[in-house]
Amino acid sequence: MLATANKELRDYFRTRKGETDDWPVQVGHFLLDEISQDAFLNAADSTDAKKSSGQHCEAYFYIAIKFLRAGNVASAKLFFQQCIDTNVKTFYEYRMARIKLKQLEDKNFTQ
Repeated sequence: MLATANKELRDYFRTRKGETDDWPVQVGHFLLDEISQDAFLNAADSTDAKKSSGQHCEAYFYIAIKFLRAGNVASAKLFFQQCIDTNVKTFYEYRMARIKLKQLEDKNFTQ
């Protein structure tokens, strides 16, 4: 299933029109393991504080998801919390980070 999703994402980027290095593309590169976590966090930086907060909210969420998929619950919890700490309450990633963190804490997942 992940391989299929990755293929669809790569296919989308091949046919996508517009900027080739904008934020959504950076998210895709990170999800496809084409850029490192550090490069992804650097890409989230913006001189516009609101934009930077939103992009970091998303970045922390996707980093947490990757840690969770890898079985690293402690790191996933840390990044879900960082996502929440951005306080970007209107973002899907913020709301999902709250849900995922609560699930992990309720189930008392430990590493």
